Amino acid sequence: MFKMEYELRFFIEDSNKFFNRLSELKANTVEQRAFMDIYYEPMHHNLPNGVSLRLRIYEDVAKIIYQKSWIQGHDNIKFKVSEGKVILFSGDINKAKEIVSNLCFKELVTLKKNKLLSITIEDLEFAYDEIESLGAFVEIEAKNVDDLISRAKKFVKIFGIRKYCPNSILETYFKGINNTIQIIDY
Repeated sequence: MFKMEYELRFFIEDSNKFFNRLSELKANTVEQRAFMDIYYEPMHHNLPNGVSLRLRIYEDVAKIIYQKSWIQGHDNIKFKVSEGKVILFSGDINKAKEIVSNLCFKELVTLKKNKLLSITIEDLEFAYDEIESLGAFVEIEAKNVDDLISRAKKFVKIFGIRKYCPNSILETYFKGINNTIQIIDY
């Protein structure tokens, strides 16, 4: 059985202003890392809607990750729901690329990310992502819809940031940031 994840991604227009606000609030941060996601598509058929296969490279390790996700709405907010990430392989980068190639997948797009994991203010936890060619986002995850909506409202109240992106990063990349941004009305 997959672990369900509910995710909402806020668009950060001014990272300096955002980090100044984090400093004012004395936010705790745990870890920062840079990694690369290489998304793949099959050579001979299409994947079902919402299914993705990617290679995540962090330091000298590659993980082949399968994920199924979709967009859902609640309380006038759209957000991404996924059945969690399933790691199909973890190990050598060249071996991972060979496996994906042998399964007849070809590279679709590579996205480089800088991530600040686990930022905490009071009891609100979230992550900050800078994604090359897309911009900066705050990602809020929860285990159920009500918790996600509650966290989103708290984030809006603390930061005053209302622009969010309900789509997956891959869909946002192909449609363009300006075509996927929506406004939370709280």
